[in-house]
Amino acid sequence: MGRPKFPITAATILLLLSTTFAASAASWSSFQPAEFVDVYVAPLLTSGTTIYTLKLGNSPQVIISSNTHPISWIGAFYAVGYDNDSEINAGSISSSIGWTWDAKQNPGDIAGWYSNGQDRLYPGQSALFEYACFQVPTGSVIVGLHIGYDIGNNTIMTDFRRGTISSPPYIPEFPAGTLAAIGSVMLGIIVRRQSLH
Repeated sequence: MGRPKFPITAATILLLLSTTFAASAASWSSFQPAEFVDVYVAPLLTSGTTIYTLKLGNSPQVIISSNTHPISWIGAFYAVGYDNDSEINAGSISSSIGWTWDAKQNPGDIAGWYSNGQDRLYPGQSALFEYACFQVPTGSVIVGLHIGYDIGNNTIMTDFRRGTISSPPYIPEFPAGTLAAIGSVMLGIIVRRQSLH
């Protein structure tokens, strides 16, 4: 027997897997702890709320073991049990960017969507996710993301990470009566200033 015409090396296999890999999380334990900066979910994950927006700011970052890295893209959005005893009961309606629904249990629950690798979210972009139902009867949930982040020299590392995420900066909503009162006061100030000139 001769040597194969097309030798397959471990590097070739890894390259093929990395270019065709869809970001479905294997399980709850796939998500390792991290902190996210300039990544927002609105509203915060809450039992009974079914519609969420994931938004990347212009400079999203992930902090892993005190090291900060810029996020290049996000390829999955999950509700992840805070610990492996937390329970999530959820079903899918849609993802605004066509990601695929995925939910797993034991050990620990996860429920969300993943990209096929071609439709990731990049800095400055956002997507809407709608659960048919979203209940957390036991424990609590946090956000889980599949992220690509730069570890230096334009080397992109990919990981499933879980952590708390802030809501977008708060913009207060005033009741209509308050807005009318403010408008009346401002109008009075303007009329008075004009009558003094």
